[in-house]
Amino acid sequence: MKLRKIISVLLVAVLTLSLAVSCGDEEKQLAAPEELQVSEAGVVTWKAVENATGYVVTVGDKENATTETKFTLADTTVDCMITVYATADGYKNSDAAKTQFTAKKTPVTPVDPTPEHTVAISAPDNVKSGKRVQLSALVDGEKTNRVEWSVTKGGDYAGINGDGVLTAGEVTGDKIIEVTAAATIDGKTYAATTSIVIAAKTELTQAMLDAIAKEKVAFEGFVRLDVYENRLGVKGKLNSTYMSTVRTAMDGSHWFAQYMNMSAGVNQNIFSENKNGIATQIGVNLMNEEQNYTMRDDSGNALTWEASGFYNSFIGLTVSDFEFNTDSWRYEYKAKDSNDKTIARMASAANPYTMTAKTLELIIDDGEIMGIYSLAEDDLNMAQGYITEPRLYAVIDAGENVNVPTIGKYKNYNDYAIDSAEYNVLKKLHDAVEKARNAERYNVRITHVQNSNLTSSLNIIEGYEEVVTPDKCYFREYDIRRQGTATEEHIYRDKQYGYRKVSNELYNSFYVNDKSSKEEGATGTDETVSFSATRAFAADFREAKPSFAFSEAIFTSYANDEEDGSTTYYVDENMYSVATTFYKGLGNDIALYGIFATMGYVNNVEFKPFVTVDKNGTLVGAGFFYNMSYMYGVMLVEYNDVNDAEKAVIDSKIAAAIDATPVRNLPASWDEINIVVTEKDAETGKDVDVFHKASEYIPSYFTSANTPLTEGTEIPFFGVKECLGDTYGFGQTTRYRVETNQAPKYAILLYYDVPLDINYSIQSSLDKIDAYLRTLGYTPDKKGAYRNPGNNLVIVPVDASLDLNIYMYVENKA
Repeated sequence: MKLRKIISVLLVAVLTLSLAVSCGDEEKQLAAPEELQVSEAGVVTWKAVENATGYVVTVGDKENATTETKFTLADTTVDCMITVYATADGYKNSDAAKTQFTAKKTPVTPVDPTPEHTVAISAPDNVKSGKRVQLSALVDGEKTNRVEWSVTKGGDYAGINGDGVLTAGEVTGDKIIEVTAAATIDGKTYAATTSIVIAAKTELTQAMLDAIAKEKVAFEGFVRLDVYENRLGVKGKLNSTYMSTVRTAMDGSHWFAQYMNMSAGVNQNIFSENKNGIATQIGVNLMNEEQNYTMRDDSGNALTWEASGFYNSFIGLTVSDFEFNTDSWRYEYKAKDSNDKTIARMASAANPYTMTAKTLELIIDDGEIMGIYSLAEDDLNMAQGYITEPRLYAVIDAGENVNVPTIGKYKNYNDYAIDSAEYNVLKKLHDAVEKARNAERYNVRITHVQNSNLTSSLNIIEGYEEVVTPDKCYFREYDIRRQGTATEEHIYRDKQYGYRKVSNELYNSFYVNDKSSKEEGATGTDETVSFSATRAFAADFREAKPSFAFSEAIFTSYANDEEDGSTTYYVDENMYSVATTFYKGLGNDIALYGIFATMGYVNNVEFKPFVTVDKNGTLVGAGFFYNMSYMYGVMLVEYNDVNDAEKAVIDSKIAAAIDATPVRNLPASWDEINIVVTEKDAETGKDVDVFHKASEYIPSYFTSANTPLTEGTEIPFFGVKECLGDTYGFGQTTRYRVETNQAPKYAILLYYDVPLDINYSIQSSLDKIDAYLRTLGYTPDKKGAYRNPGNNLVIVPVDASLDLNIYMYVENKA
């Protein structure tokens, strides 16, 4: 199937899978809703329809019923089409009114305290109505006047001059503004934004508290992170300021949260539910299987729903629970005693990030409680080597109009009536996927188009061919010229690699040796072509191929091509990671594209992950759009020659060279691992890297540091099959600071090149380490440091912005 054919399918009208609905009395039809509009914050409103008793709001593919003339979008980070129609018994549903929501585009700003230049703002949390205050800007940690100040949000309530003097207007209620300081260095602009409350003293009444004391409540706002230098546990200079958006909604039994994964730079959702008094995270995997995860407290015990705080803690509160704080100029909750967990629970309800809240204050405006403010304890882990001071600002919405998203299993083909339209279209996909999973051989062709948000000059158009056979997967890369035209040309690169089956429980990745990676060798015509095994995998060879590990049920819309009989299926918005199953490349980088798959627009056409099945019931294509903050692109996949033993074959000389490649096995012990140490060359006096056998060097290193290992200590080897396998990257000596007020320990740092999970984390690798160390008698403390009572070795696995580092140091024991 041609790539332009895949694109053309995207332009066909999409049919949503839905059950038929009775039209009712044909002579009575409700009028369509008028004045339909949606705010930037995602609040949808419309004018009431005469005789209507309810409305159905469709956002993307999802329908939501309401009796209100207002609806709040669950996700304001993506563009979507919104339709609303009116309903009533005895009437035909109205025609649908439509409007388009365009998400506000904001740059992703992960917590990274070491960019080329940093800008930070020193400012108070609030300024009293009518007062002035001096703000300070710091560039690279030093105060400066060479910045441009502006009030970027809330300019009606405050102004700022060129010297950073902020003047608060006279306000009758609390107003949240945002102030930006921008510095231009070497022609580039670096900026920081902070939030400030313009505070006005108003009276708190019971009616205000009762108005937000509802089962259904939502919070939307941001966490402000002030990052300071860490000077032996004391805050040093303010290094930088960051803002991260948060959204939560709850109804007493369910809790939904959307937050920014700052390591990956993507928004993620959390769905939790009260199951028999235990806070349980709910998920549905790509195979349409419900997965429940018991949430845990800091001690590893099951987290009770009451302790979780995933509900509205304003219920039952009275005015006497609050006291006016003359410093912050806001009403502050006053804990009754040391056992009062109300502040922590309120902060947990509004904020999915791990923070230890120490204050909870009300933001009041126009006779209503509009939101909350919370200052948290300093955090030493959010930005390693720095002290982070988190603050939460969140707006409150309470009442029946609050939408609390939930997640559950989708309908499989056999959940529909046999031979119904839904049954037939999903059965076609189900059978095609089964056929693809069981295929022994086929050819894959991938087209990859990539652009950058940082520069308009970067435009990559490339691809690769893969031949999948029962015991090999062979790849060749190429650049594409005149993509999508009749004269499209592929310029092959000097890169050949793939996977090779060794046994039923072992396969290797391989890469062409440099000496043979000439154009002649790349075509398989040079008998000198040879390969080297680069990694060993203790698994079934099927894991080296595209898995197609998804259920047909997660594809909730489709389009038929009447011309060629093919059907293209589009996945539900919660299942974009299905793109990871469409292909299997070599290395972690190419896997990221599928992990970061999302909904995008190509030539103004909505582009979601899709698969295409031809008229014969064969899976012939797939594609997706991805966005990695700084770069974005499209990958299109073609599957051809399924189970064709004449066309889906590897050149015989290349296949022979692959078979001749020496087998690589999993490393068996530290004897096969090296630690790199920088040492002085005896002849030149220059620093050089020297490699030492880890089994010998690690014990001697700790001995030379006057912290010898306990006699008989066996250092856990993480390369075993049950743990991290053949993913070791490098090891080196370093210093590890256990406590901020203590001298750093002599340590060994081990880096493992583990794959990223489809939820933008390395949690599965951390879980393997945890399980492995526990079998060896190690248990973790609250900070994630593992100890064994039989020795003095301490092991600390660390997720360092999605890189897996393992620190090992020795603890002196009395």
